[in-house]
Amino acid sequence: MLHHKKVKILYDTLDFSLSVIRLFTLTHFKKTCRIKKNHERCILMGNGPSLIQSMEDNKESLHDVDIIAVNNMALSAEYVKYKPDVYILCDGSYWFEATLDPGKSFDSFKNDVIEFYQQLVDKTTWTLQLYIPYKAKKEAVIKEILSQNANIRLHYYNKTRFEGCKRINYFIYSKQWGMPRAQNILLASLMLLIYSQYKEIYLAGADSDWMKSIWVDEQNKVRLDDFHYYNTDGEKRILPTKMYEQCASFYITFKNYIDISAFAQIMNVKIINLNPLSFIDAFEKRKKL
Repeated sequence: MLHHKKVKILYDTLDFSLSVIRLFTLTHFKKTCRIKKNHERCILMGNGPSLIQSMEDNKESLHDVDIIAVNNMALSAEYVKYKPDVYILCDGSYWFEATLDPGKSFDSFKNDVIEFYQQLVDKTTWTLQLYIPYKAKKEAVIKEILSQNANIRLHYYNKTRFEGCKRINYFIYSKQWGMPRAQNILLASLMLLIYSQYKEIYLAGADSDWMKSIWVDEQNKVRLDDFHYYNTDGEKRILPTKMYEQCASFYITFKNYIDISAFAQIMNVKIINLNPLSFIDAFEKRKKL
């Protein structure tokens, strides 16, 4: 037990040291604009197949919450149907930094990104607050496309990874100078919503049940049958990792949900998962708002 504690202290010290370096090299200390809230509660729409049922189960209450969209929702029919108040992006693939499809040429990938923003511009006929990381600020083409629609208010946030010392972590998080490692869009979005001082955050489509759909083929390639609300047949993907690396990624993701839950309690924010079968075990679960 003593040895375990010493190892943990060593890792925490290393994490903290690296976090400080990242803070002063990557973070923009200009105050992040908090989300302009219409309600004290919000519903964060994830990508999981359960989103459709959860939204249908709560359709009578949706006028009492702010609606938050993420990732590719602008390409789906649900975007115009629900007319979200806020849109959050996190992954580097939305500003030409990376592509999840190694078989796609960069030009093809870039065209897909431009098409995404163009559809966002073409479909948005209501006021929308769009949040993307500061790293995307350098992409002039994105700002140029978004400038075509006065309904879209563009804001930037810090997704700088900061970990290692709980008390200092919470101070950094409360200033929106950093956050736990943003392994996926839900982690980053939750931190922004807590920072924006929502009292209750409801998760819809937060299934996070990839472990049911991951497998290894005859060539030892790790494969994932990835299911979303907009693609119920599943997207067949070859992951560019070994299984131990993927399991480590799962560990980080689920641990960060626990860490975010603890931070939310400190900030007097309640997080509720609307999918009783979600693999996320950090938040209270119930079906109704």
